[in-house]
Amino acid sequence: MKINDLKNNLSSFSRPWQFIIFFFMLSIISVFASLLMDQKLYIKQKNNNELEILKASFSIQRKDLIDLKKIIMLNAEKFDFKRHQNIILISYE
Repeated sequence: MKINDLKNNLSSFSRPWQFIIFFFMLSIISVFASLLMDQKLYIKQKNNNELEILKASFSIQRKDLIDLKKIIMLNAEKFDFKRHQNIILISYE
């Protein structure tokens, strides 16, 4: 009985009202899809910014490491190699 009442109520809408409701629902779906896309783009940009910060800190640490290697190489030249035969210096930077 209730199903028949529902069918009668839906069929009682005129054709223009059905189109209006249809386009209204499409616009709501479009707005939500746009909001979700904006949120994804914001998260992507935030991740890119964090990645750039990590790259910068990596390059700073790498530069510090290279400077430290240079200092070690300079100090190693002053070291007595004849007394310590098992030390091998490799310089590739």
